[in-house]
Amino acid sequence: MVDEELEDLDNEELRIDRAVKISRKEVEDLMSELFEYTQMHEDGFNSDDESCVVEPVEVVDDLIITQMELKSLRDASPCSSSSIFSFPTLQSSLDLMSEYDTFVQSNKVALNRWNQLMASKPSYKKTVHEGSPGIHPHLMSLCLKSDAFQYPLLLPKMGFKSCPFPQRNRFSEAEDRLVAFGLEDCEHNLGCNLISNRDLLEASDLIRRSLIPVKTAESICQHILKRRNSKFPNTIQDYFLFRKAPGIEHFVVPIDFSQGLLPLFQLDVQLIDVRWHRILYLERERQMLLEENVKKEEVSSTTPELTEPVPVTTN
Repeated sequence: MVDEELEDLDNEELRIDRAVKISRKEVEDLMSELFEYTQMHEDGFNSDDESCVVEPVEVVDDLIITQMELKSLRDASPCSSSSIFSFPTLQSSLDLMSEYDTFVQSNKVALNRWNQLMASKPSYKKTVHEGSPGIHPHLMSLCLKSDAFQYPLLLPKMGFKSCPFPQRNRFSEAEDRLVAFGLEDCEHNLGCNLISNRDLLEASDLIRRSLIPVKTAESICQHILKRRNSKFPNTIQDYFLFRKAPGIEHFVVPIDFSQGLLPLFQLDVQLIDVRWHRILYLERERQMLLEENVKKEEVSSTTPELTEPVPVTTN
């Protein structure tokens, strides 16, 4: 009897289900909701009621375990001599920075006079030129006495612009090379049409942002037009003729650190820029005088002193 009643119920529900009509849109909505619900559970979604709260003790334990793992990794891999973080001139560089910082703090008046001298240097002959700001002699002397500079070719040729300069200034040869590099990058990689003035101005703005931030985009664009049509050969004109930026010179200077570090004034003078030669020769002369004085003191300390005879008076 029970089975017959269940069969009658199932047949009745089946008749009711067949009588219900569901549109295609409702079926798609139901299927999309079903997929979303399944995806949420696959991604590990938890409702607000089911979310678990991590105890602070567990967080502290995780941090301690992480720190212990990092410390074990650091202890397991010591910094060897071939590591990029281990170089022999690190301590010399830090000592040089400390010495120059001490000099700056104790000689602010002299440095202000030096800045005023550099500011008055650019203008001459009724035309405005940008003079190359010099490097302070004391800083050059500190660098020459230090053994932090084992690659003399990387020494700067001018100082920083720590004082105001005229707005109308010229481009240096190095800046012309940077402009040529920027033009090559803009034309070959970014597809700029350098014949169009609009694209040339956009390229000038990119050069200003990436290579020469001390110049304006308008001044770079005007300089490019001027140098491109110049009567004299230059780097920018060569680029527009050959569509190729100037090559980069690479120097390989082998250094044997096992023999010890040498001060800059004891290295080959041909590798040092001409602007450093005056201080270089002065430093070498000073070192020679110090060595001569040391030798004289050693000789005087080794030779016995002759006592003069004391005259004896008789009555």
